Formats: sequence, C-alpha cells, structure tokens
Amino acid sequence: MRRRTAGRAETGATALEFGLVAPLMLLLVFGLIQYGYLFWALTTASANAREAARKMVVGQDWATCVEPRIDDHAGQPAVSPVVAGFEWTDADGNALGRPVRRGDYVRVTVAFETLDLNLPFLPMPDDGRVTQSARRQVENVPDSPPPCDNPGTY
Repeated sequence: MRRRTAGRAETGATALEFGLVAPLMLLLVFGLIQYGYLFWALTTASANAREAARKMVVGQDWATCVEPRIDDHAGQPAVSPVVAGFEWTDADGNALGRPVRRGDYVRVTVAFETLDLNLPFLPMPDDGRVTQSARRQVENVPDSPPPCDNPGTY
C-alpha cells in the first residue's frame, strides 16, 4: 500500500511541475519563433537596401533591374507588399534638382510587414513593420546604364 500512495504523490507532483514549467517553455519556444522571424526579416530588408543602393550608384536602372530584385528577395519574409524607394541627395542630404554627379548620394529604403503571431505576451516591435535603409556615395556616373545582374546573384 505504501508504494501506491507514493506513486500517486509523485504523479501529482509531476503534473504540478509540468503545469509550472510548460508555460515558460512555450513562451521560450514561441519567442524564438517570433523574434527569429523578425530578425530574419530585418536582416533581409537591410541586405536588400544595401544591395539596391550599391546597384544604383553604379548606374543600374531602378525600374528594370533594382526594384524587381527587391520585390523578389524581400518578399520572402514579407506578409504585405514590399514598398521600396530611393532618393538622390547631395553631400548635405538635400534632394537633388539636377542630374546625378560623382560625390552625390543615394538612399534606398525597403519596408514591409512581417509575420506577427499576435501573442499578447510577446509584443512585436513596431507591430511587425520592418523598415531598413542604406546610403551610398556615387563614385562614377556611366554614360549608359550597365546591364542587369544575372538572376540569383544576390
């Protein structure tokens, strides 16, 4: 009889311990999923903004070369349409009202909504809105735009 009583007591203790530990483990697991996805989205948006700015300063065309690649790559972690844009500025950050020259800058911004599990105990920064930008200086202005990169190069 003692063994049965001890077995029941241990079963109750196990259930109690599970009840105390399970919520913490679930919080950890869902946190890893939620924030891991967010960091992937931030990294993807940042890499796309940097690469797009690099392509713009060497003279590639925004509409035919750069923007389609951003949509393709940043669209992977996005749950909303990818919004990307660029702005040419001078060294002081003023918008250009003239043709681009050596020493000017381009700023590319990539923004989209990323996955949000909507768990009340895991707040999502900026409600899942990811916005990253990159700024690069123009070193050379080609006479004609260079051809687009081959697919899959970045």
